[in-house]
Amino acid sequence: MRRRVVASGLGAFCGLIGMGLAVAPASAEVVSIDIEGDPPNDTTHSGADGVLSGGGTVWNGVDAGIDVLGLSDETGAPTAVDLVFTSANGIVDVSATNDLQDTASSGSFNIQGLSDGTEYDVAIYAFPFSFVGFTDSTGISGGLCSSSPSYALPGTQGDDYCLFEDVLPADLGGGEFGFTIAAIDGAVAGLQVSGPSGGGTPVPMLSSGGIVALVVCMIGAARYTTRRIT
Repeated sequence: MRRRVVASGLGAFCGLIGMGLAVAPASAEVVSIDIEGDPPNDTTHSGADGVLSGGGTVWNGVDAGIDVLGLSDETGAPTAVDLVFTSANGIVDVSATNDLQDTASSGSFNIQGLSDGTEYDVAIYAFPFSFVGFTDSTGISGGLCSSSPSYALPGTQGDDYCLFEDVLPADLGGGEFGFTIAAIDGAVAGLQVSGPSGGGTPVPMLSSGGIVALVVCMIGAARYTTRRIT
């Protein structure tokens, strides 16, 4: 009985070594966008106060109707994510008390440059009583995105923003994958897109040093068990 207990203990100890030397999963890449509906009078929002913010403060100021390629993530690092308008019209909300929800754009646009088969979370900040269409890999969905905004960021779901979780990008054609967002009735003031950094689903993996240490530990455990039994 003691031999079995010792062997089991060694196996568990080796497992702990492997866990301790595991490489942390890739962190999420968050792209935050403030749509400017009244340029050049707008101030681009800044702050880690979006519902999907991970600590970074950088927001991309995008003038209504002006495409932007290579948006920055919330830390200021460049990404492969683009915003491409199909139609736009700038609108101002004089009741807003922050510089994210103060102006917006009607019309529609694509968020593209995303990874096919990778799940993303998307938060859309909209003007009061805005009906917003959202197209992902399953087709068009959406509905009433905002009713009575609090304007106190990160805001309240259903009042300030609508949230689409674990959605897969649609095939937009030309090798591009992403989401189409349309202000069917109302306007979109801003949005955040959160997905795995570098694309793909992050999985914990052992470092090269962790693999060596785990193999050595397991070999030692096997030899000890064989020696005790024989």
